[in-house]
Amino acid sequence: VRVVSVGIPVEDILKNVKDERWGKISLEFCGGTHVRSTADIKDLVVIEESGIAKGIRRIIAVTGEDAHTVQRVAEEFSERLKKLQGTPVSPKLEQEVKSIKLELDALTISAVRKSEFRKRVEKISRDILDHQKHMQKEESKKALDAITEYFKKHNNDASGVIRLPVSGNPKIVGEVIK
Repeated sequence: VRVVSVGIPVEDILKNVKDERWGKISLEFCGGTHVRSTADIKDLVVIEESGIAKGIRRIIAVTGEDAHTVQRVAEEFSERLKKLQGTPVSPKLEQEVKSIKLELDALTISAVRKSEFRKRVEKISRDILDHQKHMQKEESKKALDAITEYFKKHNNDASGVIRLPVSGNPKIVGEVIK
């Protein structure tokens, strides 16, 4: 563990560690990677940020070639999401979205990009749900129209057997009965 001070040399602090002035400066214990020069870092990508105690945050980042790798992985994932966003709703799309959610959780990419991707995946999921609700409403209307037509043709008989022109969604039967 290395002690890092901003503005005052650590050697001066060590001469009188109980000096009250040290409470007003940034004095940190650093357990991270050290480099000779910040130029050695090149690119830096934050892949995780979290709270580890009250007022203490942990940042995990990658630099150099690792930073380039996580950026490339994020771009490839973004392209896959773009393709999914343009795909018509289908059971296959639903499966792909479930799969991509799991994959996203496991990706090591920029925390900012991961958050952006989660929003995009959530939008696709909402679009799928909206489409399903729309289709269910359409099928409910078809079923209700078929039932109404049947009883008109059969002089409002008390009962009847009808084949409904719908997919077999059990929710539709409940809606039609209401």
